[in-house]
Amino acid sequence: MEETASLAAQVATRKCDPAFLSGLYETTKGNHLFVVESVRASLEDHETNRSVPPRVQAVISSRLAQLSPSAYELAGIAAAIGRPFSIELLAKGTDWDEDSISRGLEELWQRRIIEREGGDAYNFTHELLRDVAYAELNPIRRRSLHRRIARSLEELYANDSEGGSGWLAAHHDAAGMADQAIHQCLIAASVAKRRFADAEAAALIRRALRLCRDLPESAKRSNEELTLLVTLGSVVTTHGAIPCRKWAIHTSADW
Repeated sequence: MEETASLAAQVATRKCDPAFLSGLYETTKGNHLFVVESVRASLEDHETNRSVPPRVQAVISSRLAQLSPSAYELAGIAAAIGRPFSIELLAKGTDWDEDSISRGLEELWQRRIIEREGGDAYNFTHELLRDVAYAELNPIRRRSLHRRIARSLEELYANDSEGGSGWLAAHHDAAGMADQAIHQCLIAASVAKRRFADAEAAALIRRALRLCRDLPESAKRSNEELTLLVTLGSVVTTHGAIPCRKWAIHTSADW
């Protein structure tokens, strides 16, 4: 953090506001290039709250553009997964054979786009790389990928319906599969309650309610909404007002 503050002050030629520095470090994780470009962007555009400043996005986009077409596509798929990903999950979420996936992963690793994260898991070397790779997917491609990833996760968690429920809920939601997302939210909320993670359980139920209210009006929707409200009420009544949690796909640690 001190190194980030020092570098930011050099670029800005003045001491930076602590709140700005805190957000800057959270966004860049101290990466020198990202710090420099983020500060420059804030000075020129006065957009200090953007998750990916334009200059940083341009730098990362240029870096991704240097990848081969297959590695670039694989980066987008990995970004849509939104968590550390395995070769098995990539294989299930694509039509690629293992050799093609391995070659793509090797290129991404050599370019320092991804890194090993224990076992056969990989992850992006920086969240901003994931964010930009995801942002470059067009909406139709995103929804298609989330559908495929959801189906793949259902296979992977076939014998553990609770293990990936929160993750599945996020992908079903992003895929436009509201009914499935609501179902998985309820499973994940039940798991959270057993862990005494009541804030998480309440946030999941609230998310399910928002999804339910987006469905066409029907007796089924009304009954489901009532069930969700009763379930939420039991959590809030027992534990008091609970803040809502941010819903995200590619900030995968939330799930």
